[in-house]
Amino acid sequence: MSTEKRPNSAKDYDKFLPTIGFSTVATEEYTPQKRDIVVIQNIDNHPHGHIAMYDGEHWISDFEHRDFWGGQSYRTIKPKHTFFRWKQ
Repeated sequence: MSTEKRPNSAKDYDKFLPTIGFSTVATEEYTPQKRDIVVIQNIDNHPHGHIAMYDGEHWISDFEHRDFWGGQSYRTIKPKHTFFRWKQ
């Protein structure tokens, strides 16, 4: 999969991922599946937002998460976020 023309900020992957074969997944009663991606919008002190992928057991970005939020600031504020799944 090519990541050519990918955005610089994690928060902008919500527009990029659909162009390379991912579709959005409803957040109601969401159950993660291996290879799902979450794109989290920016908050104060985190202008680029956050992105992580589910490996079947954990959410991972540049570190292993305890949940998809990836940090207490995101967990507290709960900014807009979108789940994506590879179209099969």
